Amino acid sequence: KRVLSRIIELGDRKQMITSEDLPYIIDDVLDSKEIVKIFAIKSCVVTTSLELKPIATILVEYNGERIQEIGSGDGGYDAFINALLKISEKMGFQIPPLVDYQVQIPPGGKTDALVQTNITWQWEGREIKTKGVHSDQLLAAVEATEKVVNKILGWKK
Repeated sequence: KRVLSRIIELGDRKQMITSEDLPYIIDDVLDSKEIVKIFAIKSCVVTTSLELKPIATILVEYNGERIQEIGSGDGGYDAFINALLKISEKMGFQIPPLVDYQVQIPPGGKTDALVQTNITWQWEGREIKTKGVHSDQLLAAVEATEKVVNKILGWKK
């Protein structure tokens, strides 16, 4: 049931889900089942350029409060993380250091293929692995980041 809901959600964002996409969707649903969503990234706009520094504007919701912040960085995801770090400081939680970042697309994937981003984080002496699945590589990483924040905040409750 959750897999079908996720397929419908992803299908609403891209034209067609292929059989090559299914393993990523199933993996994402299974990976997400134990995460309680208490922190949400409501909006994320990232602008990149060949000549200008990338900029991210994000809006998050946590504990009934919404906060928006802007960050810049060496790339789109770095700009997103820098904006999120400003928010986490204001809202009183931490973002763990990133240890590894891997992007995968299905074999034979085209430009509209689903992307799975696997991120490994370091938190209190252990590694945490999160995954994000989206047709946009950057937004797959944003989903994986939202998951790690929710895992950590869930452990603190």
